[in-house]
Amino acid sequence: MDKASVREFKRALREYEKKTGVSIEDGVIEMAQSTCRRLAHTVPPFGLSSAVGKKFMESIGKQVDYAWAGSKRDVYPSSSMEAAHQAARNNRGTVRMRKFRGKKVTNENISVASKEIYKRKAMKRAGIAKAAYLAAAQKIKALQSNKKGKPASILSGVAKWVKEDVKGKLGASDTKRDGMSTTVSVTNMVDYIQKIHSGAQVDKALEQGRKNGTKRMRHILDGTKRTI
Repeated sequence: MDKASVREFKRALREYEKKTGVSIEDGVIEMAQSTCRRLAHTVPPFGLSSAVGKKFMESIGKQVDYAWAGSKRDVYPSSSMEAAHQAARNNRGTVRMRKFRGKKVTNENISVASKEIYKRKAMKRAGIAKAAYLAAAQKIKALQSNKKGKPASILSGVAKWVKEDVKGKLGASDTKRDGMSTTVSVTNMVDYIQKIHSGAQVDKALEQGRKNGTKRMRHILDGTKRTI
């Protein structure tokens, strides 16, 4: 954040504490939760809705089909569907759609049934990278000392394809309470997260998360002022 943003952030935290009774430390923690949500939102594909999930899972299914087709033509390993899929994926974790022109089927080592079983499993894990950030957010929330009111769930509006993987242990957080210097560190432990979520994307999401958090506090403060 630039200096002006830092000043606005600190001013909002102090006023938020004074008007709502939520400590500065818990205010920072609330913002960290909001930022985790933003991080989850920006993991490709962009969004957390059912429509995004449906399109993404269809894409994964097609990628598995392509990898299978390649394995039958000795373009990719045919020892297992998992091996074929892993070999077909590029450094971004996706399969480059290609046609195997001129290449004849040379083996039937991976059956249609095996391919379909693997496909269903791969599609079911579609939201795991997003869910890891939301799991971290839930762990952050558990550390809040202030229990006033019933804040909206961090999972509000999150579709099932992401939500069902939040219960996994792939998101971690570390909170150090120190007044205005409170820090929250978040770790996404999905092994391929760095391949699909670049440092630039993370930095942008962090900045937007902080802005959203400040706006949220300002919105609550405006509402509080009107009721006093």
